[in-house]
Amino acid sequence: MDENGKKMLADDTALKAIEAAGQTGGNTANANNVTEEVKQKIGVYTINYPSRLVNKGDNELAIRPGDQNNKDSVIQNPILESGTLESSGTDMAKEMTRLIESQRAFYLCLKDGSDL
Repeated sequence: MDENGKKMLADDTALKAIEAAGQTGGNTANANNVTEEVKQKIGVYTINYPSRLVNKGDNELAIRPGDQNNKDSVIQNPILESGTLESSGTDMAKEMTRLIESQRAFYLCLKDGSDL
């Protein structure tokens, strides 16, 4: 989002503007002449119908041109949590145990078959 809170596309122009401002967006002095860090704002949006997005390549998605029902809306107070998208319902220890059991059963069958 820009300094006025409006949407900004992540194209080369916007990225250069963010880089020019620095990683934190610079510093400012408050009423007590204490320097405070001004942080960049990142807009977090939700889409009504994410399955109708168009793949633009390079992990970029866009709303299909002319799609009036698929609106993006900004989430006012988003909470970002580390690991929520990456985690799955898979129990890795259980799956590794199953993999080892399968490998042992396979090799056992190979041994038994070679004796015939």
